[in-house]
Amino acid sequence: MDIESARLLIEPITLDEGQMLVKNPMEYYYEKRIPYDVEWPHYSLKALLPYYLEDLENNKVPLGMGPWIIRDKRKGRIIGEAGFRSFDEEKKTVEIGYRILQKRQNQGYATEAVSSLCQWAFYQQIKKIRACCDKENIASQRVLKKNGFKKVANDKGLLVYEKRRAVQKKSFQGTNSL
Repeated sequence: MDIESARLLIEPITLDEGQMLVKNPMEYYYEKRIPYDVEWPHYSLKALLPYYLEDLENNKVPLGMGPWIIRDKRKGRIIGEAGFRSFDEEKKTVEIGYRILQKRQNQGYATEAVSSLCQWAFYQQIKKIRACCDKENIASQRVLKKNGFKKVANDKGLLVYEKRRAVQKKSFQGTNSL
């Protein structure tokens, strides 16, 4: 279920991997045979994981509607994480978030990862993806705009963006009879 883009390998965090990251992140690096990076996992991912893992274990969310790990396809190193939260199966909506390691920022990785994850989500029949960022976070706003998100609200300095799945126009396949 991994997503491959031009430069990235994007992998959803499975139940086993998530438990490994919560208990002993070094085991994750060892098991995956990837270079260790002191910046990852970020505290925000560590805080989110127990809730996601509980939802995953109780089948409240399907695999993929949570955090994903972004890795460099060529070298295998960690680039950051991205993923979904607030999955609403009935309304077919999610919220996307992303974080790129500081030393990997400003290289287009967030734009590429968000593009790939949005394509994947729309393939899963998600109808609308939301994203939020601070009004001072110009880089994040650029990522969202490059990916076709539109600003829909400004709530006390928190900007809200949305992207909707393109609706395919049905063509009329009738017969001409007089």
